[in-house]
Amino acid sequence: MGKVACEALAAIGLILLVSGCTLTRPPGPSCAAFADTAPTEGPADLILRPSTGGYIRPLQHLFGRPQALAAPSAAPADEPPVTVNLLVMSGGGQWGAYGSGFLNGLYGGSSGSPSAGPTSPPEIALGDYNDITGISAGAIMTLDVWSAVIHARRGQADAARAALADLKTAFSYADPQLFKTENTLIYALFSNGLLDPRGRLERLLKDKIAQETPLYATDPETQVEVGAVNLTNGKFYSFQMRDVVRAGASQCFSEILLASSAIPLAFPPRFMNGEPYADGGARYMVYADRFARDVMAEARTSRRPITLNIRMIINGNLSANDPGENAAATVACDASAPGQASSVCPPIANSLLGSFLGGGGGKGLVPRVTQDIMLHQINLDSVYRLYTRWRELGLPGSFKFTYVSNAELAQPPPGAGLTGPCQAPPGTATEHFNPTFEACLFAIGRFKGAAGQWEFSESHPVVPEAP
Repeated sequence: MGKVACEALAAIGLILLVSGCTLTRPPGPSCAAFADTAPTEGPADLILRPSTGGYIRPLQHLFGRPQALAAPSAAPADEPPVTVNLLVMSGGGQWGAYGSGFLNGLYGGSSGSPSAGPTSPPEIALGDYNDITGISAGAIMTLDVWSAVIHARRGQADAARAALADLKTAFSYADPQLFKTENTLIYALFSNGLLDPRGRLERLLKDKIAQETPLYATDPETQVEVGAVNLTNGKFYSFQMRDVVRAGASQCFSEILLASSAIPLAFPPRFMNGEPYADGGARYMVYADRFARDVMAEARTSRRPITLNIRMIINGNLSANDPGENAAATVACDASAPGQASSVCPPIANSLLGSFLGGGGGKGLVPRVTQDIMLHQINLDSVYRLYTRWRELGLPGSFKFTYVSNAELAQPPPGAGLTGPCQAPPGTATEHFNPTFEACLFAIGRFKGAAGQWEFSESHPVVPEAP
């Protein structure tokens, strides 16, 4: 056994030896009151269960019904039609730069760039979104997107564009600017993650929250939801950020965002009410369940004409293969068949951690399965799940989503203003956040958003008959 392998084995042994006795569980702030009383559940939940309240209802402003929804009426009510627009943003770490660019292109932010604004007005105006949901990177994006929506609704176009432009800044940092990564394995001995966001990412979030909260407090219309997983009971919870603002719970605001972004193994979980919470992407990468269920309840109660539009920003490539330092090779790997993959795909080590500990041999089995394949499947399942629920509702409206493909990374659109493939510089492919890669993702997203290039679009033009 080589020296490096022996040192790695010794380090793992020491981690296992001391990890059980070095950790304490801080109680953390009391934030459970801002989570849904019932977590997001199975596919039948949307259709079979009534909406039972438990948080400030996002449809109150639209429907004027602060009380609990009544039982379905026997006859249609003479009430005006309502359009409900949802903006759903996925997790993805540094890939949030793509969604940030897409929103800037779609709504005319980041002036002075090769594609400073949309080529035609978007179907949904920026100020017309009623509900915004985010997980992980999408949760971080909710800060600036919420500000932009408020300004746009008030006719403050320049302020709205400035808020969207701030998204580019949010996804332009490098790992050392966000995390404490020195002596990673040593840090792991005394923690429950490999990276430490305290004092860096945490400070950036708290500064942004302090700056924007006075604006959020003046907004009675927009529901903003952030998803995280409770590691104690294993359930997914949606935190209602408007309730957090109204309660003046600024510590909960940052804690919920950090919990939603706490990638398992990489980052320590965040403790709230004495219970650990981690990245919502452990269960879903996108969601809008409770809001959609309330729309269904209102549709059955009042029989008013309701149009439901969903726009989904997928901060990722929807592939199990990371472009890393060679985007073109990743495209070939995506298209490979059994017996051909080993000639075009990066090697996979026949060990649990592989090159993670410096032993060479390629990516280990654990990171390959958990970071790549399982995450890819969760992404696909989450998109399909939300799409299926939209179909089940049967309301008129539209469903669209966007993502960046590996093919687009290997050969960026000519109008994006890029001169080569979108990939990390040599030696930096394993970083969680890489400014060169983030800038490239932003440019592609901005170009596609300005051109209104959605990867998928479907509409329901016909109102279903009342039962």
